[in-house]
Amino acid sequence: MSDEYITIKKKAFSLLARREHGVEELRAKLRLKAFDDSLIDNVLTDLIGENYLSDERYIEMMFRYHFERGQGPRKILSLLRQVNISEYLSQQAYREFEGDWFESASKVRAKRFGDWLGDILEKPRQIRFLSGRGFEHEHIESAFNAPSQ
Repeated sequence: MSDEYITIKKKAFSLLARREHGVEELRAKLRLKAFDDSLIDNVLTDLIGENYLSDERYIEMMFRYHFERGQGPRKILSLLRQVNISEYLSQQAYREFEGDWFESASKVRAKRFGDWLGDILEKPRQIRFLSGRGFEHEHIESAFNAPSQ
């Protein structure tokens, strides 16, 4: 192992110690340090083989974290696309995620705006807010039908 390989691996461990990263996200951060691309590839392959780096684990973390912050699936999937995560893995994680998006949209709406009183002039503003948070249409509609939490 070369000195640069060891340096790259230490930097990768340093980044992974702070939080999970996707493979391509970690690759991009290491490239910013002007390391050799072939050595970066070798380090990433080793980290994946040693189970220190996993796109699946990263996706799960992203869904849990952003769900807890009151963000919807469209927002999370968009964030995953921005860091070059496989669309297939992202969609699979979305289907398998156990969080209740309908309840989350209802809680987020109620927290921001209070009880829904049926004001049709206010509804479009609240719809835009929930849409901006990344909720799907059916989640948003149910937020107006569900009792406030």
